[in-house]
Amino acid sequence: MSKKVKIEKAAKVETAESKPKVVKESKPAEETKIETKSKTETKKERNEYGHSEGTQSATIDAMLKKGSDLDTIAKKIGSSRGRVRSHIRHLEVSHGAKCKVSKDGVHKLEV
Repeated sequence: MSKKVKIEKAAKVETAESKPKVVKESKPAEETKIETKSKTETKKERNEYGHSEGTQSATIDAMLKKGSDLDTIAKKIGSSRGRVRSHIRHLEVSHGAKCKVSKDGVHKLEV
């Protein structure tokens, strides 16, 4: 390329200063606000141990209050005896609950 061609190409290059700036109009904050549910609307009901109603934990809590054996509770929640024993341990350690076991294997929370 000759010097003349290089100079012509260099002249065609636009700089950021020579380009017109496009300013976008912003909407007021009220129009762009996304509607969400309030925290009170999305919260689930919880039992005295803080477990959400309808969960395995809440079902175990309710059955232990009435008194039941581990096999019955495990069948009701569709899980294992180990899951129930683990939850009882959680109640004792984290919530200070006391669970008594009768001679016939019925576990019951002391209220």
